[in-house]
Amino acid sequence: MALCTRNNVLDASVWKNWNNLYCDSLLYRSVKRETLKLIETFLDKAEDQPHIGKQFVPPMMESVLGDYARNVPDARESEVLSLFATIINKYASYC
Repeated sequence: MALCTRNNVLDASVWKNWNNLYCDSLLYRSVKRETLKLIETFLDKAEDQPHIGKQFVPPMMESVLGDYARNVPDARESEVLSLFATIINKYASYC
């Protein structure tokens, strides 16, 4: 029979919250990766490149690069680099 002390309850609470945060973090990173892939596919297949290059790409670049810069190196998504390779290849003359 386990002894229920204040420390055991605190440890259980910390573990539960850490576990929830960890799962939320994994979900957030997964959604972010899939969103970056979706944006990359959209930019790669778009037909109205001059309009998208002038209206959509610059504000999106600021947001994505800001998030990339704020993250610790281990949390930076490789999909950002792939997205920017597409931007450079398709939209460099429009930005």
